[in-house]
Amino acid sequence: MEDNIEKKFIGNRRLILELRFDHKMILADKKGELIENLKESRVFNPYHWEMGAANFVVFNGTKKEDSSMTLNVELNRFSYICRKIDSVEGYYNNFKKLYDILIRTIGSLSVQRIGCRIQGTYFSGDTSFQDLLKRMKSLMPQQFMLEDYSAMDFRFELRYRNGMYIIGPVNEKNEPFMMEAFPYVDSVKHIGFAIDTDNYITNEVQNIDDEKLIKSVFMASLSVEKQLFSNLIALKDVKQA
Repeated sequence: MEDNIEKKFIGNRRLILELRFDHKMILADKKGELIENLKESRVFNPYHWEMGAANFVVFNGTKKEDSSMTLNVELNRFSYICRKIDSVEGYYNNFKKLYDILIRTIGSLSVQRIGCRIQGTYFSGDTSFQDLLKRMKSLMPQQFMLEDYSAMDFRFELRYRNGMYIIGPVNEKNEPFMMEAFPYVDSVKHIGFAIDTDNYITNEVQNIDDEKLIKSVFMASLSVEKQLFSNLIALKDVKQA
């Protein structure tokens, strides 16, 4: 599994793989055992956890809000979040280790939804936010953009079957997307563009308990991210009148 985007183009990135399943009440009794078993994966270093009445969180920092890797486990949900990605293959391999421990500890799941969300900011080669904004506006018909109004920012959202994406320019200062998705001290502030894509399948039409479908959804999200990135990075060759 090759990285879909070269690291030199990525400013910030967060990957989320999530399973939603029928309530597994045994989790209420197995929380402690599962926390101990997950430690054996060596995915989290250092290894910290917090436990609630019906859920727990594992993370790799002394403070959950500052950690770069988080696992959330609830009675009907299992999600692995990482914002420092060595490689997409490494990320998926870590998810697989954690998922295997979950199944080994609590048994099989009746999966309702498999989803993968990717949020990121990417370098565009621009030194001017306004120049990038003009080029992104050029993707839209002039009348649609209402040229009588001077645009200060741009955000486009598209929903399609089993997914959605949002694109827009990002600024190095006071950027709403950055403050929401990457509110961390070590986040990279830069001019470029943002991609937010969420792709999923549900059990409304057919059974999705097959573990292979998790990787299929993951690969689909990576494909959407790469296609959007390729189209947006090509905007640098668009000349403005």
